[in-house]
Amino acid sequence: MQPVYLDNNATTVLKPEVIEAMSQALNMFGNPSSTHHYGRVARQAMDEARRAVADLVGVRSEQVVFTAGGTEANNMAIYGAFMASEARKIVLTATEHSSVLKQVASLVASQGAEADFLKLNELGLVDLQALENTLKEGDIAVVTVMYANNETGIIQPIADIAALCKKYAVPFHTDAVQVVGKQAVNFAELGCNTLSLSCHKFAGPKGVGALIVDGKTALEPLVIGGGQERGRRGGTENTLGIVGAGEAIKQAQAMQKDMPRVQALRDKTEQALKNVSNEIIIVGENSPRMPHCLSVITPGLEGELAVMSMDMKGICVSHGSACSSGKIEPSHVLKALGYSDDLAKCGLRIAFSWQNTDEDADKFIEAFSEIYKRIKG
Repeated sequence: MQPVYLDNNATTVLKPEVIEAMSQALNMFGNPSSTHHYGRVARQAMDEARRAVADLVGVRSEQVVFTAGGTEANNMAIYGAFMASEARKIVLTATEHSSVLKQVASLVASQGAEADFLKLNELGLVDLQALENTLKEGDIAVVTVMYANNETGIIQPIADIAALCKKYAVPFHTDAVQVVGKQAVNFAELGCNTLSLSCHKFAGPKGVGALIVDGKTALEPLVIGGGQERGRRGGTENTLGIVGAGEAIKQAQAMQKDMPRVQALRDKTEQALKNVSNEIIIVGENSPRMPHCLSVITPGLEGELAVMSMDMKGICVSHGSACSSGKIEPSHVLKALGYSDDLAKCGLRIAFSWQNTDEDADKFIEAFSEIYKRIKG
């Protein structure tokens, strides 16, 4: 039997239409920068995908910069904004993805940047008054706040944050990797200056993402090369992946319409976990959350042990971010939300997507209940 896959925040199953589009593109070998026939064929396919990305988030095609994924897009936005500014401070939250935290740490170590971590309220949301107080102090190169957290699914008030940053003329970046493709996103309505996305989070291929730029914010390039992507990101574009991304985006509307069904699976599973034990904590239960994501803390059952035990029963879930899997240490996200080290080691992330069914949820609930009761005695 095929294992039940419930780790869709790490990556999603490719849709059949995406596989077909990429299969047809395997013979599209031309370099899209070449002006001959084969280059033009590749360029046309890439331009079509770029328009699809632009339409998905409501921007012009020239505002889309293709990258190798969300990590590069985040690195590019933060590095680019900092290096283009004379200000020294980078404002962020402690719950950001490692691609943001480590890029900021690198700039602190190598460029003399100063990291200023925003206060979160009891719901895990940015304290807007604290943000405004920080903005009033000045010397800020960029503010970066994740749209929806990859471990908990908690959604930040991005439009409100962007409005404050605009008020004080500070560039604002949002990591929207866990949102784009799953729910409607309009770049202009959000009001941010840059936004990152990654196609393998919504049934597309790995290795391709994009940074959306407003066209007026100064950004120093992170990758320098042959002038591709309007001089903003060097290197021959990943045509095959970009074609797959374009097809995934065409399927995104159907995935968004399917979200009420997906949320019903999440809610059913959440209630079942509460019934297993009143000790189990639903992270962000009273916060705005993405509809597909369920983050729980299982006191007395460490997350890595839970993941391995579930895997032996044919259920694929995760302890937290796939970028830090294999490390038996407390989740930095859960710690930032105020949980102790012991509890932060007991996090479990279950994430549903288009291919999941009621039967998948039932199998998870049955397997988890058995494991939890056995280990807890």
